[in-house]
Amino acid sequence: MFRATLIASLGVAMILTGIWGSFYIFHIYPVFQSAFDWWMVPMIFTVLFFDAIILLVGYAMIKASTEKIKEDTSNSE
Repeated sequence: MFRATLIASLGVAMILTGIWGSFYIFHIYPVFQSAFDWWMVPMIFTVLFFDAIILLVGYAMIKASTEKIKEDTSNSE
């Protein structure tokens, strides 16, 4: 059960990382730019693509580990 809890914690960290990456691209980075640069568009889409993957993997980790924790607690009763 410790391993499942650890995996769930890592899943939460991955989700927070994905959210932070999206937030950075759209809210913090433009503050330091004087004008919109078209060369940034591929980078923005690349970051959002990897953020989406990070979010999905984090969700899958949480889902799998909560199922494992449920299974372990039902077996111990």
